[in-house]
Amino acid sequence: MDAIFIRTHLFNKKIIEHIKQISLLIENVFVVYDQTNRDAFPDIGVPVIPFTVEDYENSGYPIATLEQIYELPTPPPLGSRSAAIYFNPEYAQLLAMKKLDEQGKKYDNYWYYEYDVLFNGNIRHFFSLCSKNNADLLTTNIRQFPFEPTFKKFWNMLSFQLEDEKQQLAMYGPLWRASRRFMEILDNEYKSGKHGYYETIIPTLAVMNDMTIADINSIALMYNPLTFNGDAIKKFWSQEFVNNMTNMLFHPVRPNQSAFLFATGYISDVSHFDRYINWIKYYWSKKDLLGTRNLVIIDDGSDIKKISKLKNYVSELAIPFEIYNAEELPDSLIEGINWIRFNKHLGRINLYTNPGWWRSFSFASVLLEKYNYDKVIHLESDTFIISVKLFKFIYEDKSGWTTLWSNYCKFPETCVQIIQKKNIKPLRYVYDNPSLWSKAKTNSWFIAEFVLPFTNIVKSFVGDRYGEDWCPEIPANADYAANMGTLTDMGDPEKRVQPKIKYLMQILNLNDNNNGHNNSNKKIIEDKFDDIWEKCKLYNIEQKKEEFVPLLKILDKMPKKINALEIGFCDGGTSRGFCEIFDNVYSIDISNPHKTWGMLMEEKSNWHCFSADSHSQETYEMIKSLGLRFNFIFIDGDHTEEGVKKDFEMYKDFLEDDGIIAFHDILDTNYHRKENCYVSKFWKNLRTKEFYKNEIIWTEGRNPDFLSHISNKEWGGIGYLDKICKEERMKRNKGLTAHHSGAAGDIVYAIPTFKKLGIKNIILDPSKRYGPEMSFRPWLDEKICNSLKPFLESQGYNVIISKTDTVWDYDFDIFRNCGFNMEVMHIALMQATAMEVDINLSEAWINIENPNPVADIVINWTPRWHNNNFNAWDHLLNDYSQKKIIYVGLKEDYDKFLSQYRSLDFIKFQDTENIYDMARIIAGAKIFIGNQSLAYAIAEGL
Repeated sequence: MDAIFIRTHLFNKKIIEHIKQISLLIENVFVVYDQTNRDAFPDIGVPVIPFTVEDYENSGYPIATLEQIYELPTPPPLGSRSAAIYFNPEYAQLLAMKKLDEQGKKYDNYWYYEYDVLFNGNIRHFFSLCSKNNADLLTTNIRQFPFEPTFKKFWNMLSFQLEDEKQQLAMYGPLWRASRRFMEILDNEYKSGKHGYYETIIPTLAVMNDMTIADINSIALMYNPLTFNGDAIKKFWSQEFVNNMTNMLFHPVRPNQSAFLFATGYISDVSHFDRYINWIKYYWSKKDLLGTRNLVIIDDGSDIKKISKLKNYVSELAIPFEIYNAEELPDSLIEGINWIRFNKHLGRINLYTNPGWWRSFSFASVLLEKYNYDKVIHLESDTFIISVKLFKFIYEDKSGWTTLWSNYCKFPETCVQIIQKKNIKPLRYVYDNPSLWSKAKTNSWFIAEFVLPFTNIVKSFVGDRYGEDWCPEIPANADYAANMGTLTDMGDPEKRVQPKIKYLMQILNLNDNNNGHNNSNKKIIEDKFDDIWEKCKLYNIEQKKEEFVPLLKILDKMPKKINALEIGFCDGGTSRGFCEIFDNVYSIDISNPHKTWGMLMEEKSNWHCFSADSHSQETYEMIKSLGLRFNFIFIDGDHTEEGVKKDFEMYKDFLEDDGIIAFHDILDTNYHRKENCYVSKFWKNLRTKEFYKNEIIWTEGRNPDFLSHISNKEWGGIGYLDKICKEERMKRNKGLTAHHSGAAGDIVYAIPTFKKLGIKNIILDPSKRYGPEMSFRPWLDEKICNSLKPFLESQGYNVIISKTDTVWDYDFDIFRNCGFNMEVMHIALMQATAMEVDINLSEAWINIENPNPVADIVINWTPRWHNNNFNAWDHLLNDYSQKKIIYVGLKEDYDKFLSQYRSLDFIKFQDTENIYDMARIIAGAKIFIGNQSLAYAIAEGL
């Protein structure tokens, strides 16, 4: 029998609720309360064993003196909140055992359970599994202590010598269990004067006394999402970190792990910044899943100024960042980003010969040996781990030299590697022999995938080089994605991987509107457009930077950036900018060719120019013959009211449905009128129900009448048209529209998010938009749509059934491609997360005004989504055979149900006209019983 000691030094509402919940599920729970600050404690309905300063002083265990505590200007007094630095926390556990002994309560094992450890699995099942393990010490994250602590604090130094340094172990201490005999050994060892940091001395004394040791990680993984501070605790208790993982132990203080994560790197221009920013942001947020806070980029001789600029960006993310010279390494790596740079750039010679990479990659062996790590984790800067399953594997792997497998390339995937200390010598040999770095020049088989001495190639994880052309999309069940390039449109001029990039950004939560630290991305974007503007100036651009750059940013965010049409381009300044955004730019100008045209054609192969009159039928037919639809049309040619109107009327039909049309010189100033420019009149008089009018006008901080004072030779003002925006639709009282392809239960689970977003219209789409992964589910066909429609209308929604590409504001189908684990995460939460809103499922989200009380008990059983541990419907319901029990749902499911549970033939099938009819019957029942299904979703919503 086990005793559970929950140790705490404070009480608040959350902690008391947490303790009570544990005590309801587990027997023999006691609260061990550190009362050294002499605070009173409330009656919480759970036995409390308090300890004071005097209890510790009379224990006979070592207590530190002020001189032995790490140097503090003013060490805290013994009776203060920081009193714990004077003694080890397990002292309380030992003294609590003795107090229970005095009461005649003796147990086989004693758990040490910190008050802020959270478990998101079945805690009763967890302790039940642990009870089957007879180890004297059951703990987490056991490893050999790898180094002497650099800070000389009393508790971090063992007070005794070891016969063999391998006896010294370390564990992670928020949750562990000791047998009674080991507790008695600890009591005697401490009374003899032995002392040391508890996470080290406890497992070390266990080894020295031949105690058996086991690791809890085989049952549940200890995961540490946060550093310890007030805000972190607040988030921690809100459980926002645990929603999509099961059997995970959570604690807000990290364990001491002996590994570092690294990627190789080189910054050639500003477009590379985002690649490293996203790698840093993502893996810093996942640092505790990997078990390390030492992130390293080994750099192949980038310009130090560019690295310093990147450091400035990262500093705004509150992530520590230091730059080191590879020849002058520091005494220790920081917890944060360690950018280690070689002075000379080696680079790549050809596809197979990459001395810069080999030097950087093999240098990891130097770091492992210098800082005495147990293992090194290599994740290239364009590779992203997606699933918790793979994170857990990397965290726990101790096999040797591990890599994954590229099924497409049919060779080991070197973008992901875990190398143990015992296997590092071959890599150090490569670093010490620079002639090997270029060996592929003479031997094309000397590439990493074929020569690295892997001991473990794991093929069970789903992943590949999805950023390459052969892959149309990232699978929804992917564990990782490699060769993804940069996680933005920058650095991807051919735009071939953008859909995959955007999907991956959603999975990794790296979109700007999904993370709180996007200032660095904004700065990168500013730098990108500053560079574009400087290039535009080479072609005598007559735009204002303060207007043209904002337009480029708007265009850069368009979902499709394939073709652009430009009417009027003069020397090509605007064309140069558009070429950075679109795959192809087609420009028309009535002028004779300028010398700058040739320069631009030579610089940008995606620019196609025509010297022609945009108003002529011949030019119109030429554009029509291209057979293209344009995502963007820029009209800056004939500036008369009639001329700009004619360009608009002639070419607007070539615009894509989600495209933008822009006009330059919409201002009405003396200068514009003097130059016979009356675009302003066209713009002012333009009335269209198809588009929404927007303006970009640089006011330069002037007062509202600045237009009358604007200086000579200032063209200005950009107006652009896009499809009616969401806000405008709401103004017109049409409301926001959601699109959903089912299944029907998923649509019911979407209602909380519909409410949060203010959705008024729902498009039910029976066109089978889901991929093959959904083939096992009933499609949302027109029959189901028509059955679902009255139910949704009863909830206040306008329902449209349509297979066509009707315009909508929110596409709920995307939640299927966000990488959520359907067996773990609630479907309602998946959809809310995909739509970036928070919902409260403790509140009803369905209201049925006229319930139909046909029966007290309503059941529904479907062949899918069963609890495999429960198969006792007959035992559950036979005692109620005299009650009226009805079955709602599909007749074929009812027949299968009776064929499996023949004794339940007294349950009658209730035919329903539609889903709303079924919902009324469920609402009228006293009890609903069912497995996961549409009916269950309705019952849950009620």
